Amino acid sequence: MKLGRGVKILMLLFLFVFLSGGLVIDGKYSSVSAEPQKGKQAGMSKERPEVDRSGLPAMDIPRATQAGTVVQMTNCTGDWDDCHQGDWINNNWLVYHNRYDDHLYKTDGVSNVVLPWSGGSECDSHPDANAAGSLIAFQRLVYPGGGSDYCSELWTMDINGTNQKRVVSCDPAVGGAHEPKWSPDGRYIAFTQGVLDHDYRDLYAIAYPSGTPVRLTNRPYANPQHGLQWLATPSRSALPVAPTVLSSQQLWIDLNLDGYHSGGEYTRDIAKTTLWGGNTWLTDSTDEWCELMPVPTSTGKVVYMSDIGGYGDIYMMNQDGTNKTRLTDSSDRSYCSNHPEPTPNGKYIAYWSEDGDGIWRIWMMTANGRYKGVVVDGPVVNSQGNSYRPLKFNPAGTKLLFTGCTTPYSSTYCYYSDVYSLNLDTADTDGDKLKNFEEAIYGTDPLLRDTDGGREDDYSEVLAGRDPLDPTDDRIVAAPVVPGISATP
Repeated sequence: MKLGRGVKILMLLFLFVFLSGGLVIDGKYSSVSAEPQKGKQAGMSKERPEVDRSGLPAMDIPRATQAGTVVQMTNCTGDWDDCHQGDWINNNWLVYHNRYDDHLYKTDGVSNVVLPWSGGSECDSHPDANAAGSLIAFQRLVYPGGGSDYCSELWTMDINGTNQKRVVSCDPAVGGAHEPKWSPDGRYIAFTQGVLDHDYRDLYAIAYPSGTPVRLTNRPYANPQHGLQWLATPSRSALPVAPTVLSSQQLWIDLNLDGYHSGGEYTRDIAKTTLWGGNTWLTDSTDEWCELMPVPTSTGKVVYMSDIGGYGDIYMMNQDGTNKTRLTDSSDRSYCSNHPEPTPNGKYIAYWSEDGDGIWRIWMMTANGRYKGVVVDGPVVNSQGNSYRPLKFNPAGTKLLFTGCTTPYSSTYCYYSDVYSLNLDTADTDGDKLKNFEEAIYGTDPLLRDTDGGREDDYSEVLAGRDPLDPTDDRIVAAPVVPGISATP
């Protein structure tokens, strides 16, 4: 077929604009960002995507990745100045702890607003915003009676720092209150209480705005930690449902109580504990392995980390503890995956992973674990050491909060930290109905509707459960028959 002169001119003009204005992504052109993209992995397969990336060049942060753009939300530059422990207030503002002056701040990445002290505070930390984005619960360090022994209390305040209210006082007979967590409906706050030594805490909850603390566990060294979570109450339940807290609790196999826990061996398991009484173990409390960091999903599941086999992996189970499924496989790499964080719609899970050489990265995977992709790489995340850094999506699921390294001490350890946000790229550059950040997870090309060249769009294959990286499983729809035109050559 011969092309007319006008058509040729338009094609040449389009090619000139594409080549001059486009940007290189792994050898291809794109208009997604003004920075080279490093989020995509070459040769990634669905079976074993956790490839060794240690030889790849470091990425300067902030920089666009295939999954989105990393934005530094805080600016901690003083001595011993770390910003961490962040939580989203709404889709754009978050609250965090600044260790330089031990105040809480809120920020949208541009403005930083200090939330004032009151009530004799020496340090405000561990902020948790309620689902309505109207209140912040937090841990406040005080020195009762002006003495030298400090203790922590639980307080709440409005998001602008006003109307500060003490919820749980320091009880010298019990110890300080720590790490508050709002229930989804804002009617309760879960927390741990005990002396500052981690090995003496129990799980508590209190009704808000006025209530008496209820002790939910009463066992030597229960020590719930690595994040408290609430199971959402079914909105259409015909029967009253007890508010239920998810936690990872300590179980002692060989307890030696000579002052502390010297000589004792313990494991950790996940339990759900109701405010009406009752502790139900969801993982095997008789084995030697640890299960940590449980997080409920909006699809009625629980994701968590387990070190079964000696390696850290992400698992999923039903809320009654059945149907446990491993989503990552670290057994041949001697590495660790932890801190799972599901998206609000339950389709994807973000998590930290270290690939055996001490280098950490943030990944996202599909809820069934079939596809995985690196979404944040480079010095800002590589130097996490052995620290545990929770991840948190904003309510819309478009931004992922994490604590990153501003000043690395070495390739594997961090000196100073800041709070960052991965702003997911929700555009659909190639028009195949997969957002660009989803293409990073599936390993598909954000510039090609049909990455594997099998003549079926990537989205169509994903929707049908087929592999968008395998052309042999494509289902090609026959061209429609047009009257007067033969369907065969």
